[in-house]
Amino acid sequence: MLRKLSFSLLFFFFPLSVLAATLPPPTGHINDFANVLTSEQKDTLEVSLKDYEAKTSNEIAVLIVKNLGDQNIDDFGIKAFEDWKIGKKDKDNGVLLTVAIDDRKMRIDVGYGLEGQLTDSKSGDIIRNVISPEFKKGDYYSGISSGLLAIEEVIAGTYSPTSAPSTQSGFNDVFFWLITLWVGGSFLIYFCSFLARSKSFWAGGVIGVIIGIIASSIVAAIVLGLFGLLLDWLLSRNYQKLKASGKKTSWWNSGGGFFTGGGSSGGGGFGGGSSGGGGS
Repeated sequence: MLRKLSFSLLFFFFPLSVLAATLPPPTGHINDFANVLTSEQKDTLEVSLKDYEAKTSNEIAVLIVKNLGDQNIDDFGIKAFEDWKIGKKDKDNGVLLTVAIDDRKMRIDVGYGLEGQLTDSKSGDIIRNVISPEFKKGDYYSGISSGLLAIEEVIAGTYSPTSAPSTQSGFNDVFFWLITLWVGGSFLIYFCSFLARSKSFWAGGVIGVIIGIIASSIVAAIVLGLFGLLLDWLLSRNYQKLKASGKKTSWWNSGGGFFTGGGSSGGGGFGGGSSGGGGS
């Protein structure tokens, strides 16, 4: 009796453990050996992939299993792709989406004919950002259907990656703008210093007009010209006051001639605050 019971248990669990090692022939484009899709869902996906193959000749198949047994997803997916011979022989244009439900593993295998479009990077993006979010909700149908659509879009060249920018990329953007602001601010101060020292206040107006002409706008030329005149007049007048009172007029200490504060104390410059290291 005990021997019969042991044999029965072994026979019951045997198909689940060896399914990954000895796959049966494919039943179509959708091969759900884990029974996570309803009949209607499988039929819908099957019809869609058949229509896609008829239009493009590309063959896309889906393989869903409960678990991988003692295999890893890479070896399992490659073996299934090769054994099932997915794709046209003369084009090698097959794609296989393999899903192991209990192991929470996925893989996309691609024939050589489509590797140029469906790269490892794009396949990873589809798995992480299209399929996985739906699987986490327990919605396997939406995950698979959305993933298949994304695969078709990648092959057609209409897919837009959905992965978020990396932290490194964000850091580089911030660093770039900090450098830009520092260089731009230094140039602005130097420019103001130049205008402050010019003997004629019309120089700023001329520069403004030139910038407006470069921008190909008459209105911009007039507005920038008037602004330049006013800025040059203010800077020149303030510079003369600083010079007459014996205060520093270097472009850094005087803020380009625009500020009258600061003097020769430990904090000079723009806001009169402490420089942290003493005055120069």
